[in-house]
Amino acid sequence: QPLAADFEKRFQVTAADYQQPDPAVWELKRPAVETRTPLVITFREALDRGMLERVFHIEYENGEQVATEAFVMPGERAVEFRPRLPWKPGRFYLRFDPALEDVAGNSVGRAFEVREEDPSNRQPPIVERTFELRR
Repeated sequence: QPLAADFEKRFQVTAADYQQPDPAVWELKRPAVETRTPLVITFREALDRGMLERVFHIEYENGEQVATEAFVMPGERAVEFRPRLPWKPGRFYLRFDPALEDVAGNSVGRAFEVREEDPSNRQPPIVERTFELRR
């Protein structure tokens, strides 16, 4: 499908990147309860923009999905999730596909230059982090 207008994105080439994105070090800026303030996740590196828009979902502890819209921040180093309804207090699960990649092709589930048939390279079907919101 043709672009509606010209588009340019510049990259700076550096040393090879063999590090997988690590969800344990992502910063979660938790919103206040009973507001529609977004949940913001900040990454240590740029991640794949298209994937950021579609691989995450947030659930309440009871399994009910939180209806949100994802907005990728400029530079692809953060994404915010704006809820359609105010946040309720409780425990939440931030779940996402381990195929989420950085710009070098390393995914949460495996490094780019690892053979897929390697038995140590099996990735889980879903990855999660939990967070709590309190009054």
